[in-house]
Amino acid sequence: MKKLILFIAILFLGFTSVYSQKHFTEYQYWFDSDIANAVTQTTPTMDSLQILDNISTSSLQSGVHYYHFRCKDNAGLWSPIVSQLFLRNFINPSSATVLALNQKQIVIDQYWIDSDFEHRITQNLSGQDSIIFIGSLNTDSLAYGIHTFHFRCQDNAGLWSPVVSQMFLRNLVTPTLNPYTLNQKQIITTQFWIDSDFDHRVTQTINGQDSIT
Repeated sequence: MKKLILFIAILFLGFTSVYSQKHFTEYQYWFDSDIANAVTQTTPTMDSLQILDNISTSSLQSGVHYYHFRCKDNAGLWSPIVSQLFLRNFINPSSATVLALNQKQIVIDQYWIDSDFEHRITQNLSGQDSIIFIGSLNTDSLAYGIHTFHFRCQDNAGLWSPVVSQMFLRNLVTPTLNPYTLNQKQIITTQFWIDSDFDHRVTQTINGQDSIT
């Protein structure tokens, strides 16, 4: 049975008497995006939590996976999720298994910009051991400013690599445009939110500034 040896340490740091009264009551973990099958364990009431455990990974395919962990306090609040990458590989002395592992090759690459996964570009490749992606991307449909390019590839066993992301700037480069106009760009709005609660984001209008802290 394949097992993941895990060590996680989490503690509450309280700055007032209210926070110091909080304690852990349970923790939860799951693999990849399978939160529907998360494993939940209750704990004795404690201020800090250390976990050293062997967790079975026999149900997972060979390849890269994510382990996700969180815990809950006696007020019913969940901690932020702690995630960790790990590799689940075959360890089998048979030469046939070793040969199969060595024959894995990249057969698909895929990329998209920002959160527009729906319009991702997928390209089939002749099996390759490694790839270097060099391409000219059409950014005419993008707004001017900062964007993120996302890239991943798939092997002949059907496993996707982790997503590699890189930020880039789409700026105005037009000979007819007055460069002085570009230099006058200023920040006029700030926005913030907590966790994934984007619906309740706070937006503030400010006087045009070149930079903000």
